[in-house]
Amino acid sequence: LEDWIDRNPYEEGVNWVHAQEVALRAISWTWAWHLFHDAECFSKDIRIKFLKVLNWHLRYLERHVCAYGKWTHNHLISELAGLYIVSRVFPFFNRSQRLEQWSRKLLERESVKQILPEGIAAELSTNYMLFIMDSLLGVVCCDTNYWSRSRTQKLLIEMSKASAHLIRPDKTLPFLGDNDSGR
Repeated sequence: LEDWIDRNPYEEGVNWVHAQEVALRAISWTWAWHLFHDAECFSKDIRIKFLKVLNWHLRYLERHVCAYGKWTHNHLISELAGLYIVSRVFPFFNRSQRLEQWSRKLLERESVKQILPEGIAAELSTNYMLFIMDSLLGVVCCDTNYWSRSRTQKLLIEMSKASAHLIRPDKTLPFLGDNDSGR
């Protein structure tokens, strides 16, 4: 962790080029925080450094999230998921409350735009359908009370049903539509 932080100053280098990559890393780091924040080797100094860099991720996403929703595709949902998850789990960051509300609003809008009522991703790709499901499941885990009453939750249930219908007997999904093998 310290090596990555030291070798990747904020907005310098390949790891700060794409908002989607920053969002996925922020989500992974958020869940990892719960696994090791109490570990003996995770000293106060390292915790402070970790939180500082995670806050950089939040700041980066705020400024770069798919040009504030001009483009509609799976990247936007994953970037908004990163914003929502980090701001929800770390409410003490100075922008968290505002970004949580903003990203929630856009996630709801994008869910309706990007998921057909039958639960199929509007990009008509099984790979992206699973990717969107992964992103939204992480979001729902952060606040089940809110999301259980949302249209997003209902669409996520439909996506689960659609996935179940598409699964082959060998438990694989057919590769329909665009597939970049990213997960």
